[in-house]
Amino acid sequence: MFNDEKIGRNEPCPCGSGKKFKKCCYGRKENEESQEHMDPLWRSVRRAIKDLPSKLVDFSEKHYGMKLILGGWSDFNSEGETGSPPLDPFHFPVFFSWFFYNWTSDPYSESYISPKELEDQTISHLYLKKEGKGLDPLAVKYIEACQRAAFSFHDILSVTPGTGFRLRDIMTGETFDVFEQSASREARPGDILFGNVVRVEHLALLDCCSTYMIPVEAKPRILQERIRIRSGFPQLTSEDLREYDFELLDLYHEFIGELRNPVPPIMMNTDNEPVILHHLTYEINSSERTFEALKALSITMTEEEMRRSGIANSNGEVVEADINWEKTGNAVHSGWESTMLGTLHIEGRTLTVQTNSDERARTIRGIIEERLSGETRLIKDEILPAKDLAAGKIPDTFGMKKGMQTAPLDPETRKAIQEASRKHFIEGVQQWPHRPIPLLEGKTPLEAVQTEEGREMVESLLLVYEQRSLASKMPVDSGVFSEIRALLGL
Repeated sequence: MFNDEKIGRNEPCPCGSGKKFKKCCYGRKENEESQEHMDPLWRSVRRAIKDLPSKLVDFSEKHYGMKLILGGWSDFNSEGETGSPPLDPFHFPVFFSWFFYNWTSDPYSESYISPKELEDQTISHLYLKKEGKGLDPLAVKYIEACQRAAFSFHDILSVTPGTGFRLRDIMTGETFDVFEQSASREARPGDILFGNVVRVEHLALLDCCSTYMIPVEAKPRILQERIRIRSGFPQLTSEDLREYDFELLDLYHEFIGELRNPVPPIMMNTDNEPVILHHLTYEINSSERTFEALKALSITMTEEEMRRSGIANSNGEVVEADINWEKTGNAVHSGWESTMLGTLHIEGRTLTVQTNSDERARTIRGIIEERLSGETRLIKDEILPAKDLAAGKIPDTFGMKKGMQTAPLDPETRKAIQEASRKHFIEGVQQWPHRPIPLLEGKTPLEAVQTEEGREMVESLLLVYEQRSLASKMPVDSGVFSEIRALLGL
């Protein structure tokens, strides 16, 4: 439509409308340019169905009235009683596609009067009968393909942003290379997409999908539903799956409801205890005697290092010092050499302690009372619940002291820390196949891959693990994941 000559935004539009280019075809030109890399048939189909959803809505309202659309909305939400839940645009992409191509009216409905012709065919079938002769043949092909397609949950296996992705239908096992510009920009391998994939000639297209990508944590419930549905079929097909659209919609609503109204996670510390921050403040008789009594709580710093980093008076006695409260090893993370339990700060006649669980707070109080009996007095124990921590409601007392600054690390030290962190992360990845995983019902990945469902879960978790690694500041070499896949037989 447009040649390569530069068209000014305020110049007359070359389409002949008489409008300025920016008010007419400017966005269309950009859109056409952005689609140049897409398959020619994809571009032709998209042009043919450009206004199809609006036309189907108008057709439905003209012939059956808004009440029928509300009746479909009620069925979409599994509402059997009289009346419909409020319309929610968030669900419109999925709802209208399902309404056009899957929904048939219920003759026993109490929320709408069921038209006889819609009890055994969909809105789109009637639309083709009445309007089909005037439609682009590609639009007819597309509508017929949508009538055969089934809504399902799909694993996202790989993504080419702005072009498409490879999907695997979790229910049927069918794999699709889908041409899709918009959704592919937000998708990540390992996520799950709910929608309907439509085949037109050699193309696979996405008619619609859920507004949110569904996280891998939801997959066990999808696999449980698959086991139930598959029990009646030797090989589940899209045609079979269309009979279970309400069951799959119930799962869709369950997952999207959780994503839209998330329950705050239960935060756990490195000893698997619920996170509750404690800030204890003590009055002490002597900063030097307090330091001497508590210095052994640190196992990674020597007394000399702690004294050197602190402040002493003219007699060499501690006036201000920090002590890291640590222990050797970790019951949850077997590869850890030590575990940080809390921090202690001595300053003049005050000792403050910060730790992150009720159990640790009780322990450190017992230690202080035992080692400094008669020399300390607990002034207060401020508590910050995990929900406030998650919401960012953190009082100043739980942060760094005013004026405290972290000393800059020299390049050599920074590099050594980065290498140590990277080595620790890679070791964790390599040990992953041997560790019990809650999402695998407490099995290790090596145990889980012995079943079909377990194997799929492990594959999905590995994809997510790999994507998170690539997005981190210390990505693990892809060869490490290849070794894990080989070990697991994937």
